[in-house]
Amino acid sequence: MGWRALRSPSKPPSQRLDRDLKKGVRYIEEMRDTMLNEAMKAARVTDMEYASEIVDLLNAAYLDLQIAGVVIDGEVDITITESADQTTGETTYTVSDNSDIEDQLVLQAMYTYVKAYFGSLDEKLAASYDLQRRKLANATGYTDFGDTPAEG
Repeated sequence: MGWRALRSPSKPPSQRLDRDLKKGVRYIEEMRDTMLNEAMKAARVTDMEYASEIVDLLNAAYLDLQIAGVVIDGEVDITITESADQTTGETTYTVSDNSDIEDQLVLQAMYTYVKAYFGSLDEKLAASYDLQRRKLANATGYTDFGDTPAEG
């Protein structure tokens, strides 16, 4: 197996991302400051076609953190409705995002999970998520393991 030369892109990654975000601006502008929008930005996704997969990953991250013993104030509550315009054929997405998780450490772990598992598995990001999950599970104030008196 040989190596192949990578073509140097004409624009730096930040400018390419800005260009891609402008393509999906009609969707993302409507969802500014929502959990779904932030997760889509983290995964560098601008096409609403993938939004339901992002929501599934957010739900999986939420449950995975709970399984690890992390107590999360709030929940993921995102609904996406897809409809097609009969005259133009354009697909329109209506997003209802009533998620109320505000803890930035929990949100960052969830966004890392989305980045790690969206598309193909990114081993380094998955390891980063595992570390974040372990730190949250061992941190004071993020679990209720010590809140109940021991029987005996």
